[in-house]
Amino acid sequence: MTLLSSSIAWGQMPPTKVFAERDIPLSEIFSEWEGKGLNGDMFICSCDRMSCDTNPYWPFRVFRAGQSIPVLGDFNRNIARSNGFICAIRPR
Repeated sequence: MTLLSSSIAWGQMPPTKVFAERDIPLSEIFSEWEGKGLNGDMFICSCDRMSCDTNPYWPFRVFRAGQSIPVLGDFNRNIARSNGFICAIRPR
């Protein structure tokens, strides 16, 4: 029996596209980035307000307190922080 990742079940869309629509395991997004050779620092950022709006930046959604997003690079981490997220580097 083969288990399908949620991105495969979502119709072959890359995890980053799926995450713009709904929550999926953040590990799938990190794996996509690593598979593309994106080697910058990766962060897990959690919403530290009642709501955190990521618009106009990916993933183009509003998150509730405690929900987390994956972030690639210092520039994007700083944007996430300005939108109400607290961030920690993802261990490799």
